[in-house]
Amino acid sequence: MSDKNQIDPKKIDKLANLAVKVGLGLQKGQNLIITAPIESLPLVRKITEHAYKVGAGIVTTLFSDPDLTLSRFKYANDDSFDVATDWLYEGMGSAFDNNTARLAIAGDDPMLLSEMNADKVSRANKANAIAYKPARERITRFDINWNIVSWPGNAWAKRVFPNIPADEAIFKLSEAIFDASRVSLDDPIKAWDSHNKSLKLRTEYASNIVKDMYSQDLIEKAQQTTGQNFASSNLPPADLPRTKEELELHMQLSYKQSIEIAEEEVINTVLANNKYFLTKK
Repeated sequence: MSDKNQIDPKKIDKLANLAVKVGLGLQKGQNLIITAPIESLPLVRKITEHAYKVGAGIVTTLFSDPDLTLSRFKYANDDSFDVATDWLYEGMGSAFDNNTARLAIAGDDPMLLSEMNADKVSRANKANAIAYKPARERITRFDINWNIVSWPGNAWAKRVFPNIPADEAIFKLSEAIFDASRVSLDDPIKAWDSHNKSLKLRTEYASNIVKDMYSQDLIEKAQQTTGQNFASSNLPPADLPRTKEELELHMQLSYKQSIEIAEEEVINTVLANNKYFLTKK
C-alpha cells in the first residue's frame, strides 16, 4: 500500500480509544471479549492497549480468517455442518454472566460464502444460531455492555469501490468509517457526548408529544375540570400530530436542537475538506 493510501494510524488510535471509552464504556476490572477479522489486527492491538489503560482485566480476541472459513466449506465432513462450537458459546455465556464486555469488529467480505454449497451454508448458519442463542440473548437483553466497530477489509472495500485499485479502495472505505464514527473530528469523544445528549433531548421531546397524542381527550377533560394543564409537551392541541407519519414529519421540520445543527455543520465541513462526495462516486 502506497503512503498516499495508508490508513491513518492516528485515526486508528482514536477509533480504538472511542470504542473502549464511549462505545463500550469499559469499566475498571472488567474483562473484554473481541471477535475480529484477522485483517483488523492493527485496530485490535490499539483497542487492547486502550482497554488495559482504562483498567481492563483480561482482553481475549477470537480472530476469523476468510481462507480458514472457505476451507471448511470446501473440505469438511458433511456431518460437521449440522453442529457448532457449543463449548465456545457456553464459555462466552459464562463470561457474560461474570460481567465480561463484548466487542465485535465488522469487516469481513459480506459475499464470502456466495459461491459455496447453499445447503451447507444454511445448515451451518442454523447450527451456529442455535448454539449461540444463550450468549446472544444476554447481549440483546443488554445484560452486558457491547459494541460493534468497523474495519475496512480488503474484500469489503473492493465491493464498495470496485473500479479503483485495492489499496485506494481500502483507504477510501477507512476514511468513510472514520467520518461516520466522528473520528475525523478533533475530539470524537466530545462529539459523541454532544450527539448523545441531543438524541436524549430529541427522544424525550418526541415521547412527550406521543403521550399527548394518545391522551388528548383526557388532558382536555382534566383541564376543564381543574383548570390545570396536564400536557407533557408544549404544543397546542390543534398542532399535535395525529398519526405516526405526521409525528415523523413534525420532528423533521419543526425540531432540531442547536447542538445538532452545529454538529451537522462540523461534519459537513469535514466531508467537504476531504472531498468525500467525490470519492464515493
